[in-house]
Amino acid sequence: MEEIDRKLVELTEEKRLQTKRAKHLAKVLQELQLEKEKAASFRSQLEAEEKDVQQLVGFHPYNVFYSMLGSKQERLRKEKQEVAAIKLKYDEAVASVDDLENEKAELEQNQRTSQSIEIEYQQLLAQKETLVKEKNTQMSVVLNDLSIEYVKLEALYKDVKEARLAGQRVKHALQEAISSFDSAKGWGTFDMFGGGAISSMIKHSHMSEGEEKIHNVQHALRRFKRELNDIQHEFDLTLESNEFVRFADVFFDGLIADWIMQDKIHKSLDHLREQQREVERVLRIVEVREQEIEKRKQDVSYEKKRFILNS
Repeated sequence: MEEIDRKLVELTEEKRLQTKRAKHLAKVLQELQLEKEKAASFRSQLEAEEKDVQQLVGFHPYNVFYSMLGSKQERLRKEKQEVAAIKLKYDEAVASVDDLENEKAELEQNQRTSQSIEIEYQQLLAQKETLVKEKNTQMSVVLNDLSIEYVKLEALYKDVKEARLAGQRVKHALQEAISSFDSAKGWGTFDMFGGGAISSMIKHSHMSEGEEKIHNVQHALRRFKRELNDIQHEFDLTLESNEFVRFADVFFDGLIADWIMQDKIHKSLDHLREQQREVERVLRIVEVREQEIEKRKQDVSYEKKRFILNS
């Protein structure tokens, strides 16, 4: 009986992972298609916006009109701002496609035919049921029920723990991004589309670092959302799912306007901290649930031992 129980625990874990991978793979394929479409759309927008900038820089009949109105520089500044925002979102979409392609390959590689696992599991379950019926004692029935409950709790505990770990990775990525952009308050005031070579090099370096940090946040958020979907049925979680998925796009829209228009990044930092608060709120719920399940596991284990000793 103990050997059957041990094997059933192993197969239950395999079933859990198999189900999880299948769900995550389906979600990754959806996300991959979406990011490919976004990358293509942003690429088209980028080409169109760059043409608008070239028309304003070079000779074009419209330039005479804009110059007469005194609005050419303002129009040029706005067009360059739009190009910068779209370029950041395009780069993020391309990077996300790469990430998702890697995740897809990893999930497919680890897939084992679920049918073979299920067949083996059902065969062992039938053997155990036969043994329990043969003994036909209250003790064997109670112990079997407790074993089944413990196995279910263990599977749920692992799902919740994996969600917590994913949430902690988001917290770490957000904190790194906040630190990066917070330090930017000391960068000085730069003209994003002008200035000397030294200032251009500095600002390019900081923008590249900031872009990388935000990509890390988006990547971690995407994984956290999948893990939360695995445990959504266990307790009520009110998630701003669209904000999770579109975090980078919304952030980059605000970043360019904030940096160029105001020479500040306070609004961008506010957006990061707002996302941090939301992640921490959800994470606290997950952590409490994890503790509750762990306590119930301990109770079931103790109850099983007590029943054996008193029988």
